[in-house]
Parts: sequence; C-alpha cells; structure tokens
Amino acid sequence: MNKNTFTKIGIGGIIIGAALMTANYVFAAESALWTSVNVSGKLSNGLTLAIEEEFRFADLAGPELARQHTEFDVAYAATDWLSASLGYRNVSTGEHRPYVGVGLNLGDWGPMSLSNRTRMELRITDGEDWRARTSVTASMTGDGVLGLNPCVNEEVFVNGDGLSENRLSVGVSKSLMDYMDVGVYYMWNASNSDSWTHAHVFGLDLSVSL
Repeated sequence: MNKNTFTKIGIGGIIIGAALMTANYVFAAESALWTSVNVSGKLSNGLTLAIEEEFRFADLAGPELARQHTEFDVAYAATDWLSASLGYRNVSTGEHRPYVGVGLNLGDWGPMSLSNRTRMELRITDGEDWRARTSVTASMTGDGVLGLNPCVNEEVFVNGDGLSENRLSVGVSKSLMDYMDVGVYYMWNASNSDSWTHAHVFGLDLSVSL
C-alpha cells in the first residue's frame, strides 16, 4: 500500500468513528481516569525502544484501579514518513497481547501535522482473538499556543464481530524539558459488548525520551 492508500484508510476511520459516536450518544456514560508513563530511547539508527506503564482507574466519584498495562514496543523508521513496529502488552486481567504495527507521517495540513497508526493485535486469554485498530492524530506544529500543543485523536477498533470500539480524544501537551513532555486529555470512549455504551475518560501522560 502507498501513502495515499493509508491516508484514505485513516480518513475513513475518522468518518466511521464520528458516525458511531453520534448514533450512540444516548447511552448512559461512565467515567474513568487513565494515567501512563512512556520512556523511549534509540537503540541504533532508526530503531527505537519504548516502554510504557499504564494505570486505568474506574469511576471518578471514587477511583479504584481497574487495570494495569505494561507494554514494550520496538519501532523502525524505514523512511521519514513510514515506520514499522513490533510489540507486546501485558494486561493485569491475564491478557497477553503481541502485535505488529505501521505508522505514517501524513504531513502538515496548515498549522496541523497529521499522523496515522495501524496495529494488528493477537489477544490471548483463555483462547485467542484478533483485533485491528487504526488511529489518526492531528497535532499543532511549531511552538503551539502559549507553550501548549493541542491535539485531536480518533481511533477505531475492529474484531471478528465487526466494529467494536471508538475513541475520540482532545488534549494538550507541554514540554517540561528537552526530553520530557506531559499531556492531559479528555476521551469519549464508545465500546460494544452486548450493546453499545460509552464512557468519559480523563487522562494524564508523561513521556520521557532518552
């Protein structure tokens, strides 16, 4: 697939996700708090290792730990617009999740920079299942606004039963040092089990580049 094909896939994901959110807005919402720390560093030219620890807390009225994720990701930048990744995520519920992924730099569109990430995950619990997920992120280029860099992210999930989840988030990030960024965001998360439900998720991220 070429760059234009991946761009169309990403744009299609945004359209599907927006329609899904509108159609399911009437369902009752839950609340959650997600926090993560990501540490990354170069292994060699074009090769990067990232380690992420994530804690997800349920119900902002009385937060309690719902899940913990530990993820290892090795990414290789093949060109300035194409990268490939191989990773593994361990979930505290007993799930093991190896995956492969492709990342795309879709270029600058006015003051915004667009990127796409697509992953194919194998979810291993008592049995095995697969899930595909694709996201498009638009983030402000340059110095942002008052030192803050706003961004918007749309991500859709597909499994063997079809469209299973949609996440739309808006947030801002700020550089604390040359190697450290902090970000806050709000996410509207729609998921489908027996029926569609949605949750309001508030997030806090810390990223360190070594």
